[in-house]
Amino acid sequence: MLGVEGLVEYSSSRRPHVADPSLHELSEYISVLRALEVRAGEAACREATLVEIADIVCPGACKVEGSDSVKPLEFFRLDRQFHVAIVEASRNEQRVETHRQYNAGFVARFLSSQQVNRRNNKLAQHSRISDGPQERYPPATGCAL
Repeated sequence: MLGVEGLVEYSSSRRPHVADPSLHELSEYISVLRALEVRAGEAACREATLVEIADIVCPGACKVEGSDSVKPLEFFRLDRQFHVAIVEASRNEQRVETHRQYNAGFVARFLSSQQVNRRNNKLAQHSRISDGPQERYPPATGCAL
């Protein structure tokens, strides 16, 4: 399972080791993910129900309190939940499935969640991102994403 999620890689002799993606690989991953999520966020502003908007807002708001004490794996789970809620609210099944497959195979968000000192920045970003769907304003959401 760790191999499928990109957290463990195997050498030619099948010896496992922790994945260590290059800066170039991370940059390419983030570029594709950004494109998917920007379009999803803009569509979510138009398509999301009030319940779906609440699902977008809650994970970000729930993390604010005591975020320094939240374990990295839990922070990662909440961060991923936030972004998945946005994509699902876009109501585009092809985008949802592509996002799901793409996220299953790479570790950039997990690596990012390990940096406790950058959490306040990430939480501020989430706040800006979630303002767009609440206000039904696609350009703000696209810019924030």
